[in-house]
Amino acid sequence: RHAAAYDRLSRLWGASGHLGSLTAHSARADRRSVLRGAASAALAVSALWAGGRLLLGPHPFADHGTGTGERRTVMLPDRSRVELSTATALSVDFSSRRRLVRLLDGEAWFQVARDPARPFIVEAAGGRTTALGTAFAVARQGDGARICVTEHAVRVVAGSMARTVGEGQSLVYGSGSKGLVESADPAALAWRSGRLAFVNRPLGEVAAELDRWTGGHTIVADEALAAHPVTLMTATQEAGDALVKLAAAVPMRITRLTSLLTIVRTP
Repeated sequence: RHAAAYDRLSRLWGASGHLGSLTAHSARADRRSVLRGAASAALAVSALWAGGRLLLGPHPFADHGTGTGERRTVMLPDRSRVELSTATALSVDFSSRRRLVRLLDGEAWFQVARDPARPFIVEAAGGRTTALGTAFAVARQGDGARICVTEHAVRVVAGSMARTVGEGQSLVYGSGSKGLVESADPAALAWRSGRLAFVNRPLGEVAAELDRWTGGHTIVADEALAAHPVTLMTATQEAGDALVKLAAAVPMRITRLTSLLTIVRTP
C-alpha cells in the first residue's frame, strides 16, 4: 500500500514539474521526504477528524440531539412531539408509507400524532417499537433498550421476540434480558420534569445514570457497595452533587481524581 501511494504521489509530482515554483524543489525531493509529507497530511486529517468529533459530538449527523445535562423538545414533520433527555441523538426518516425514527443514543419520549396510513416506528439497538396510537419512551441501555409506555400501547420486536407493551408497562430487550413485560417504574421518566428519582436502585446503576447528566465517569470500586440499594431524588442540574448527598446516608468515600473521573469505595 505504501508503494502504491508513493507511485501516485510520484506521478502527481511529475505532472506538476513544469511549474517554475516547484522545479527547484523537485530536484531535492526524494522518496523519504515525499512519504514524510504524506504521513504529515494523514496525521493532519486525523487530527481534524478527531477534533471535529469532540466539537460536534459522537453523532454529528443526527437530525436532533442534546448535550450533556440538556433537555429539549422538538416537533417532527408530522406534528409528533419528542422530548429528548441528556446526551441524546436521533435521526428521522419519513416517507409516504412510514415514519421511522432511529434513536442513536440516549433516551426520548414520543407523543405520536395519529396517521393510520403511516406507522410510527422507533429503531434502537437492533429492535423496533411501533406505536399503536400512543405515548412512550425509548432509552438505549447497554446493547439493548428499555421501553416505557405512558399511553395506549406499542408493539416491540427485537430478534425473535415480539411483545405488546401496554400503558403503565415497560420492557427491556438486549443480551441478558428475558424480554418480560413488567410494571413501569414511575420514577423512570422523572427527567421530563427536570428531576431524577431512584427508589431502591443499586448504587452502581444510580452512579451510571448520574454520569449521563454530568458527562463524567464514576467507578464504584467495591462490588458490595455497587449493589447496595439507595433512594435518591435530585434536580437534573444538581446531578454532579448527588453522590455527596448520598454519602450522608450511605457510608462511602468519594475521590474525584479529575473533573471527569470519580472513584467511590467503602471507607
